[in-house]
Parts: sequence; structure tokens; C-alpha cells
Amino acid sequence: TGTMFNANNGEYDGDLDSLKKTGFYRSKSTNNGNPSVAFYSVVVYGNQGNVTAQIATLLSGPATYVRSFNTTWTSWVRIDD
Repeated sequence: TGTMFNANNGEYDGDLDSLKKTGFYRSKSTNNGNPSVAFYSVVVYGNQGNVTAQIATLLSGPATYVRSFNTTWTSWVRIDD
């Protein structure tokens, strides 16, 4: 699947589970695959063309989540207090 962005504000409009390109994204509150219904900054990590992890930081408060990818995505795990 291609990467979809809102031309007005640069937000990623797709499902985070389908996001297979490394980089930094702003995820809308309505996106599937978010840790919860909220806006997130998402960093997608990869190695030699393969996505290996995502880190999502809640924009409205101090919550950070991480998950990894092998053949499927693991569940989001909160990594802060």
C-alpha cells in the first residue's frame, strides 16, 4: 500500500499496521493501528528495507508506546510511567 498524507497538514491518513516505510509521521486520531484514539507522533524503524519497529508518542500527554514487527505486528506496549 502507498503512503497517504493529508495535503493540508501533512498527517498520515492510513492504517499504522500498513505503514512499512521508515520515517517520522503524525498519525490522526481516527487512524487504525493507533495505540488509542488520539493523535501521535510515530517513528518507524527498519533494517535493510524491512520495518522492524514503531514508537508512538501521544501528542496531548506523556505516553509512549512501542511495538515490533517480524511477520506481524506485536501489541502496543506502554514504556513510560
